[in-house]
Amino acid sequence: MIFSFRRCWAFKSLFIALSGLLFLVPENFSSSAHPLRGNFGEDSGAPSVNRFFMQNRVHKIDSLVQAYVERAHFNGSVLVAAGGVLIYESSIGMANYFDKSKLTKQHSFQLASVSKQFTAIAILLLHQRNMLSIDDPLSKYLPELPYPGVTIRNLLNHTAGVPDYLKLIEDECTLEKLPTNDHLIKLLSDRNLPCYFTPGRRFSYSNTGYAILASVVEKVTGDSFSGFLRSQIFDPLQMNYTFTSVEKINQQTSVATITSGHRGFRNRYTLPFPTIHDRILGDKGIFSNAGDLFKWDQALYSESLISAKLLADAFSPTTLANGKTVDYGFGFRLDERSPEKLVYHHGTWQGYRTSFMRYLANGNTIIILNNTNQRLNHEIIENIEPIIMAPFEPNSTQILARVIVESGLIPSLKTFERMKAGGLIVRPDIRILEDVALGLSKERHFTQSNRVLEFLEIVDLAYTNDPLDKPI
Repeated sequence: MIFSFRRCWAFKSLFIALSGLLFLVPENFSSSAHPLRGNFGEDSGAPSVNRFFMQNRVHKIDSLVQAYVERAHFNGSVLVAAGGVLIYESSIGMANYFDKSKLTKQHSFQLASVSKQFTAIAILLLHQRNMLSIDDPLSKYLPELPYPGVTIRNLLNHTAGVPDYLKLIEDECTLEKLPTNDHLIKLLSDRNLPCYFTPGRRFSYSNTGYAILASVVEKVTGDSFSGFLRSQIFDPLQMNYTFTSVEKINQQTSVATITSGHRGFRNRYTLPFPTIHDRILGDKGIFSNAGDLFKWDQALYSESLISAKLLADAFSPTTLANGKTVDYGFGFRLDERSPEKLVYHHGTWQGYRTSFMRYLANGNTIIILNNTNQRLNHEIIENIEPIIMAPFEPNSTQILARVIVESGLIPSLKTFERMKAGGLIVRPDIRILEDVALGLSKERHFTQSNRVLEFLEIVDLAYTNDPLDKPI
């Protein structure tokens, strides 16, 4: 570094003055009292330095993914976040095996049933705006349907018992004209098929229920379901690679990076036949990529869309009429990975398998999207979980690095002196600080990078034994 002797001496004098002042009024800086140890995964708005300390975990995750590529020819995208910080993202293989296009991080996948959470949040948005209540009867919005006693809540948590639409559509319609949600509602009305059971008495996973919810959104808002998702969720969150199958069919999206779903066996792939269901939304039909899903994941923590109270309802088990509970909320399955509460969903459709896992206690996320119908997602997730769930205690230099980046030079020098007085540190690890400065510079956070370099210069001077280091 080019650094004048006069400036060096000024910094050294400042450091010595601070040292003397802080030594006279030492603060309790034991590891148990340190405020950053309990919330190191949180992001205060400054560029997070946490990811620079996760390299060991990143290497383990990458080695794991590469092993699945070599052993099982995994093809898809994997994203992992720890404590709300993106630490790993990779896209491997082909977007389309027949035109040989390579998969990139921008490529979008059909989310299949992972789409259901967007439908659920759309309904909760309308509830939050007092445009409907989730305890309203369905007949209030779609009176033509023959389902007395069914509420919006029953549809959200799969306790309505409405009949399955997939085979019904296939029997009644042809590919000449793809049926829409309106066609589905008319068909259900015309056929007058009863519910399978009294609403609320049983849990029965239902694609029909979520397709009906999309029609409720259209009825209440006067907008298309695609239009509502775009204006209220996709565009506000800058989910630039996210769209519905209807937008794709209508060529309303300019996204060029769309994957093809493949059905495969022993590395031989075929493209699925066209499906008659592609214009029916709510239960499926959203395309997205891992990066956009991470934006969605983070938005659900921020309350920028839905209040924490409503989300707590969405993430709560369903109670049946007999008092038994089912581990499904609104558009999310529920589980425990001690000490983590897990909300998640998987999806399978037309050669795609998708997984979206949110570990609420520590803000961890695992997203796996594959377009070759491989049954690998669960296995990969089970192997990633222990890597990101292992306790992370930042060392003293890592604590300092975060203070430097978030608070500046003087607070970090004060922190350093308190740590020295408390016996937590003798001298910072220069390699860690240099790695942080370099990483910040690569990400164009130049102000924060320079803060780290200045701190290094001052601390270097405090420890120097160079006899030539004298003021001039």
